[in-house]
Amino acid sequence: MQQQFTGTDMLKIDIANCYGMDKQSWVDRLLWTELHEDELEDLATDADDEMLYKKAVYAHRESLLGKAIGHNMFLDATASGLQIMAALSGCKKTARHVNMVNTGKREDVYIEVGESMNKMLSPLEHVHRNIIKLPLMTHYYNKSKQPSLSETQQAAFYNILSNSFEGAEGCKYIINQFWDPTALEHTFTLPDGHVARVLVTDVATTRIEVDELDHTSFSYRFEANAPSKISTSLCPNVIHAIDGYIVREMIRRADKAGFELAHIFDAFTCHPNHMGKTTQFYREILAEIADSNLLSNILSEIAGKHIPVTKLSNDLSKDILASEYMLS
Repeated sequence: MQQQFTGTDMLKIDIANCYGMDKQSWVDRLLWTELHEDELEDLATDADDEMLYKKAVYAHRESLLGKAIGHNMFLDATASGLQIMAALSGCKKTARHVNMVNTGKREDVYIEVGESMNKMLSPLEHVHRNIIKLPLMTHYYNKSKQPSLSETQQAAFYNILSNSFEGAEGCKYIINQFWDPTALEHTFTLPDGHVARVLVTDVATTRIEVDELDHTSFSYRFEANAPSKISTSLCPNVIHAIDGYIVREMIRRADKAGFELAHIFDAFTCHPNHMGKTTQFYREILAEIADSNLLSNILSEIAGKHIPVTKLSNDLSKDILASEYMLS
């Protein structure tokens, strides 16, 4: 059963998050704050984000005195790009790694990939979370090689992704197939009617002559709106455009519900009293994407003809709506 939290609970969770407990379960975060109630101020210098931690503790103390607080807290999406790709493809394997399927704990995809790799690597080649985060993010931006990983580590890395992230890998592959090397732009429409026009750019070179310098000339390289054979930008642009739609829809639903919601990329901030509603909105929007034909619609618009997309499951939305840690 999905846990429900009051604004007071969310404020305590915020304190624990700022201290560095954001990878723990909700219960463990609440318990941490409650166990350290009498020494919260003394622990500030040990917090991951000292300024935000002090701010949250101050708001907590004010609320205990019965005072209204204007404090806002943050919760971040746990790998929003992979969440979107899981929803588009109906992939429960990918979804499980990024908290779209309730496993009973707060999953950390970067730790999971690293630990899976380590089972395939010698101890001298073992990796940790900080090494894996950037390669995992940029892989789905179409970065083909990961210079921070050795050849052996890369082999393990790609092996894990092909077996454990089937939907995300398939999503990346199929989007890349619809790059048009003759186009000046790729255009597609999001569910709210917003039209994304993504200009194609390529590097051009021109020769410039300066009359005032005895006709000295030099070459100038610049990005121009021109057709390109380099197709790596299409997949990240599609996923980012969907991410932008999610943010817009989150703001619209919060406005309709009567509270203010702001964001920094995929980190959402609001008063603790409204954070439960915010996490609900996020689940609902991703569930709607999972139930939709959004990827087919986008590819069909780019291609100018109907492109069917077969999903790996048709009921992922049920898992999404029952999940706990998509925003965490």
